[in-house]
Amino acid sequence: MKVENAAGRKIETEIAGRTFKPFAGGKKYSYISKITSLTKALKKCGLKDGQTLSFHHQLRTGDFIVNMALDAVRELGVKDIRLAQTALFNVHEPVIEHIKEGTVTRIEGSINGVVDYTSRRELNNGNPCRNFSNNLRSKLSNNALFFGMLIGNGSDHPL
Repeated sequence: MKVENAAGRKIETEIAGRTFKPFAGGKKYSYISKITSLTKALKKCGLKDGQTLSFHHQLRTGDFIVNMALDAVRELGVKDIRLAQTALFNVHEPVIEHIKEGTVTRIEGSINGVVDYTSRRELNNGNPCRNFSNNLRSKLSNNALFFGMLIGNGSDHPL
């Protein structure tokens, strides 16, 4: 039998002899429980000079999370950040400005394309390039202490 769930979709309530209850809707709140910007989130978390931000690159050249986060870090006036990303790509060219300004002083992870700028210039703390497994191993073994990990979420999956 088909019924309409809370999302307005007609769904079957019986599949392969099993009965399912349709989605009834999410919990409604009368207050705003979300932090609506990266700047506010980083400020609320207490980001300070010299801390580490980690990123995963599942969006690859469509990943603007690193750029948006570093813009927020700049807005807060925080300096000497260590990036511990899986990889940087051409889309991350704005990272170069953050290096020049002193927002980013260390990068640990794979670097591709124009961000290769770092291989021709000395960063304050060197530039250990790590492949995916070594970067993950470092994160899991506490060789690097992380302030926070930022993960992208597709716009078709609102948080």
